[in-house]
Order: sequence, then structure tokens, then C-alpha cells
Amino acid sequence: MIMGTIRISSDFDSGNIIFKNLDGNIVNLEIRKDINSDFFQWFYFRAEDLQVGQSYTFRILNAGNSSYPEGWRIQNIPHSFDGKNWSRLQSRFEDGVLSFDCHADGPNAEFAYFVPYPLSRHEDTIEQAKKSPYFLRETVGKSVEERKIELLHYGDGAEGKRKTWILARQHPGETMAEWFMEGLMDRLGQNDPAISELLSWTDLYLIPNINPDGSHLGNLRTNSPGANLNREWDKARQDYSPEVLFALNQMDQYGVDICLDIHGDEDIPYVFGSGAEGNPGFTTRLQEIDDTFRQNWQKINPAFQLEHGYDRDEPGTADLSLCTNQVSERYGAFALTIEMPFTDNFLAKDDLQGWSPEKSKELGKSAIEAINSIKNFY
Repeated sequence: MIMGTIRISSDFDSGNIIFKNLDGNIVNLEIRKDINSDFFQWFYFRAEDLQVGQSYTFRILNAGNSSYPEGWRIQNIPHSFDGKNWSRLQSRFEDGVLSFDCHADGPNAEFAYFVPYPLSRHEDTIEQAKKSPYFLRETVGKSVEERKIELLHYGDGAEGKRKTWILARQHPGETMAEWFMEGLMDRLGQNDPAISELLSWTDLYLIPNINPDGSHLGNLRTNSPGANLNREWDKARQDYSPEVLFALNQMDQYGVDICLDIHGDEDIPYVFGSGAEGNPGFTTRLQEIDDTFRQNWQKINPAFQLEHGYDRDEPGTADLSLCTNQVSERYGAFALTIEMPFTDNFLAKDDLQGWSPEKSKELGKSAIEAINSIKNFY
């Protein structure tokens, strides 16, 4: 789309924006809805042919009608002039319009809801992760659009060992989840005593991106037919949510003792967990594991905190379509949803970076010690 000397583009992996009009140096835009769904909040676009030294204002006109409009009140916008180094621009949310100003330090700039995690990086990370000395095998599923869903097995597969599952990006716009996974997989490539300890008692099963179609399409929450995968775990089917069906089939084959489902939250500016305490089958033992895991992770990495988060479900009221609830109920497993912020961790504010890929990766790395801290329950 050409607008005088400025070009706005989103026709690339994970891209999402609609150009409306240009008024001087004010660029008016809208976010496209998820394909086959009414969800929308994720955006990612490039502004090209900027006049270096000029300031531009970008306005997202339909922000007030997005899926989580309250999140805009604390959202500062990640931007980059080289696609590699990202920082935050202060934003404003007034009368349903999200706006932010950018001083052009280069001719091209990228803007996103959170720092993107492109499929090209995903592919490189997978190949690097398979070089780990702990890597055992890869199992591959297929999305609706026939993209690969990699399940990476680590350990020795010995009989009697526990099974720990970690999966990410059910909601594709939550890219911090895959940055988390990258940090975790980085550790798996090292001579690391904590990894050796972990794999002495449990094998590890990782799905770094369970929704590659939604990721590629620039969706916030859904796959290509419009399924919110984290509402499909009690009814997954091949034509609508094969991604979840693949994961469940593999879990049925290998078993599950521990499961972490990695996400991002639009509204709450903290890192926190959400458990399965509302399940009919939730036990005192599972509550003890849950409490111990959370308390120890907070000590290991203070970014994970216990005060802020979702209200806990009352006993017997859990939604069993959610991964954490279904997996815990189905396998009698300890399961926890991990939420990271889109904007910043208000326990340790960072106006320049906010919550960032590096902080997500560090949280992923620290999950190893947190899992080891509950091994005595097994």
C-alpha cells in the first residue's frame, strides 16, 4: 500500500494490520480480525520509506473494540528499526483509539503487539534444540494447513520415569510463550547439572508451537478454521482442532505427570500461574504440589509471583475444555497455566523494554529448577 512517501506492509509471516488513510504524518490503521473468528488484538506491521528525523503518529482506530481493550491502558508498543533490537514506545488510549509516536531513526520501522517470533526462527530453534545431548526423538503432527507441529522428547525413555510436558502458543499472538520455550531449550543444549537432575527422574516432552497456522496468519487466539485451541481439550477433532488432538493422542500414549501450558495475558502486568483446583478430581496431593511449585519458583525467579492473577475456581466448577484442567483431570497430573504480561512486569518496571523476549527466556530457563523442586512428590 503506497501512501505518498510512506509504505505500510503486513503481508509477511505473522503480519496483521489494515491501512485506512494518511493525514500528513498521521497514519490511521485498524487491526484485522483473526481468520474465521471475531478475536482481534495482535498486530505486526512495517512502515517503510520513512523520512529520517521526522516524527510520525500511528493510530489504531478500532482498538476500543478489540478482544481485551482494557489492556491498551497499560500497553506500550514494541518497535524496532532493524527487526532485531526492540524497545518500547509510550502509547495513549483515548476514545477507543490507540496511538503512539515514533521518531524515525531509520527509513524502516516495525511495530508489534509483542516482539514477534517468526516461523523461520522457530525452525532454526527446533534444529538447534535437536542437537542437545539429551534429545531422544521427534514426533511430528500436522496443523489444519499441514504445517508441522514438533513434539521434542528429551531423556532416555526408561521405564518408570515420570513424564513432564510443556507446550506453548495455543494462542498464537502470545509470542512471549515461544520465547519462554527458546530459553528452556537453550538450557537443554548445555552441560547443565540441573538438566541432568531433571532427566534422571522425568522425561521431557516439549511442543514449542502448537498453533503454527495461527502464528503464520497473524491471529491473536485461533487456528485457521477459527478454533480457540485452549477451549478444545474436551472435544478436539481432526477437521477443526487437529493440533489439540495430536497432543492428546501423544499424551495418551506416553502419559502425563506434570504439564505446564505457557501463555501471555493482555490485562494483568505480572507473571503468575493458574491451576486446576476447580476440577472434580483435584486432590489434596495435587494442591500440595501446586503450592510447592509456585512457592519455589518465586524463590528461584522473583518475576514469578503469587499475589496477582486470576481468581481461583471453586471446587467442581472448572472448565474442562482448557488444557490445564483437562490434562490434570484426565491423567491425575499436576498441571499449571503460566501467564506472562504483554506490557511489563509491574514488580520490576522497565520503561525501555517492558516484559521482553529476554525476560521470557530467563523465566523458561528457571522452570527447570522449579520442576526439580517437586520431584520428592514423585
